[in-house]
This record gives sequence, C-alpha cells and structure tokens, in this order.
Amino acid sequence: MSSVPRSPDCRDGNCRKCDGEAWDDTTDALASCGCTCHLESTH
Repeated sequence: MSSVPRSPDCRDGNCRKCDGEAWDDTTDALASCGCTCHLESTH
C-alpha cells in the first residue's frame, strides 16, 4: 500500500476525473491527492 494518499480516480488511471482530494489511511482523514499528475502543468 502506498504511503502517499491518492484519489480512487488517480489510482485507477483516471487522473482527469480527480478533484484533488484523497483519503489518507494513515491519518484516517481527507487529504490532498499526492498523485504525480497534479505536478504537471496540464491535467
């Protein structure tokens, strides 16, 4: 399991659908999606 929270959309390869939020299983709280697609200039 990844330590970086990723939204289900990004995890499943649907990055264009991601709203930028993910669930962090470590803290059991809402977090920002840590997918690398959010680092790119075009989503």
